Amino acid sequence: MSAAVGTSNISFSGLQTSWSNASFVGGSNPGTSNIRLSEFAGATFTDGSSVPTGGAPISISSDFSSLTFGSSGVSVTGVSLAITDTTPNESSTVSNYATATISPSNANGTITIEFTTVSSRGITATPATTGFQSGNAGTNTMNYTFGAVSSNTNIGGITANVKQNGGSVIATVTSSDIIIQNVGRSDKRLKENIEFIKKSKSGIPIYQFNYLPIYTEDLGLDITKRYQGVLAQDLIELGMEGAVITDKRGFYEVLYDEIDVDFIEV
Repeated sequence: MSAAVGTSNISFSGLQTSWSNASFVGGSNPGTSNIRLSEFAGATFTDGSSVPTGGAPISISSDFSSLTFGSSGVSVTGVSLAITDTTPNESSTVSNYATATISPSNANGTITIEFTTVSSRGITATPATTGFQSGNAGTNTMNYTFGAVSSNTNIGGITANVKQNGGSVIATVTSSDIIIQNVGRSDKRLKENIEFIKKSKSGIPIYQFNYLPIYTEDLGLDITKRYQGVLAQDLIELGMEGAVITDKRGFYEVLYDEIDVDFIEV
């Protein structure tokens, strides 16, 4: 529950709720009806300030706006990390891929977070190291772009390191290993000049083909060259849909590491 005070439409009842979420630090519960501004006297904020006491004038705009009820100097005690997909596709960008949540929720001061991963096999997520970013005691996310791979590649886990007030790392967490999936653009709708070659040992039809330029300008494929591989639609008909995924445009891609056919340039 948030103890933060907004910057507009601030009401006495809203102040009471925010202060309640900070356990009425610096004072006592003013109740939920007939609330007077003077009843907030002594309430403290995470920046070290407090509401004036001793009958001094109290102003919502000056003494409450944009502040957060709570005690100053609350230390970070831990961080958790969530990963949206441990088997991302090659050459794909995932928004809000790594999400770090700092605890406690009322930790304050200058909190910075670093997300990093470096593969022992030379393949990295980009950015491999983001550097420490300004954050806060809440949820902080990073986006990642995964490099192209020739087969399923283990890039290790993503680590989140946390610093507070410019000090050393005080909390860290590492995700489970991330495996970049090798995919082939194998939708029949992306191809032309399709020529059947043979079937694989498991019965999958193998073809040679060219890619259509209208669909592949953003994939980095040379449309003047011939390629050999499969058609995703065949795999679906053969009951092998587990090796087929769909990209953001609705076209099929094939996880070649899960079938007995290689995607090659001929």
